[in-house]
Amino acid sequence: MNAKTSDAGPKKKDKADFTESNSSIRSLHKFLLDTLIELRKITWPSRQQVIRETGSVIVLVTLITVAVLGFDYALAKVVFEPLDRFARQMGGGIGSHH
Repeated sequence: MNAKTSDAGPKKKDKADFTESNSSIRSLHKFLLDTLIELRKITWPSRQQVIRETGSVIVLVTLITVAVLGFDYALAKVVFEPLDRFARQMGGGIGSHH
């Protein structure tokens, strides 16, 4: 029976591994440089524009919140309150104990 013997010593990096690693570093470096170039092309808004648009967003969110709360209140009064009243008349309802 033939048994294969293995090297117990540390494995040396061959040239292909080094080239692959070096290529990955170059790719990352190119990506970061390209990203920096693109960031410099951006036209950033002025402070006054950011404040104005932030205020607009806050007002719009507030209006939508009030509208949803109003709709919820109206739905509760128009639909669910009569249903609860009817259920209580029939011996049921929210919080009733049999």
